[in-house]
Amino acid sequence: MSVPSLESLLAEYIATQAPVSVEQAMPQAEDMAKLIRASGVHGTYGRTAFSLRTCNCSPARRT
Repeated sequence: MSVPSLESLLAEYIATQAPVSVEQAMPQAEDMAKLIRASGVHGTYGRTAFSLRTCNCSPARRT
């Protein structure tokens, strides 16, 4: 069983929050993944209650 990439998980999340497809969300997801990896949080995304909403990355919160 393979583990989905951070980018694909983020793209799926974005697609559920905004009226876009996963493919359309991928560029934003890739940018978000870079930020998450740079922050050092990426090692915990599968094990904790880390939420995109708490890091103000949600498409609904963008201005």
